[in-house]
Amino acid sequence: MSVSPFLVRIVECLPDCPAIVFSEFGEVLLRREAGPGRYRQVLVDPVARQVLLIFMN
Repeated sequence: MSVSPFLVRIVECLPDCPAIVFSEFGEVLLRREAGPGRYRQVLVDPVARQVLLIFMN
């Protein structure tokens, strides 16, 4: 399964933030590692049925 272009664009626009994209089945589709974050933002692409978690320091 490929990552939604919508979610890829968001991850690319936030290069300093760790991010994880999950499929509807909980599979990790994309992960960008960085230091531990304290704040979490959750975005959902209902068409692709994918979830993006963004961690911000």
